[in-house]
Amino acid sequence: GSVLAGSDRPLIVTSGTDSADPTGPASRVGVATLGPGLITDFISLTPIDASRPSYDGEFSPDGGSIIFDAGSQIWIAAADGSSAHAVAAGKLGRFDPLTPGHILFTHEVGAAGTNTQLWAAAADGSGAHMVADGNFAESFAALP
Repeated sequence: GSVLAGSDRPLIVTSGTDSADPTGPASRVGVATLGPGLITDFISLTPIDASRPSYDGEFSPDGGSIIFDAGSQIWIAAADGSSAHAVAAGKLGRFDPLTPGHILFTHEVGAAGTNTQLWAAAADGSGAHMVADGNFAESFAALP
């Protein structure tokens, strides 16, 4: 049997107008329902902006929120895509699985690519602080 049989599941999608680079400048993040048929309910969380990519969405551990990157900012939205708003300056964000209600994100503190730090904050962006310094790659993973 299929793991999707009998239930529709929320899906975060990154789509772009350039199939060669779907996370490039013309990309956007949205949510849809994944079920047995075609996806017909795609809801865009960010408008396409040719100068700023949007990508890399993730659901919170409780399934109530989405975190994603858009225009070099970390955004939070409700799981249905409503109430999307920027909470921090950064290029990659994740919910912190060890601290509910908090996020981890990368933050550049110099010229682009010269010093990217790992920061933590409450999901509303308050209490932001550095947790690791260094020139990190543009990605990291948190324990599930």
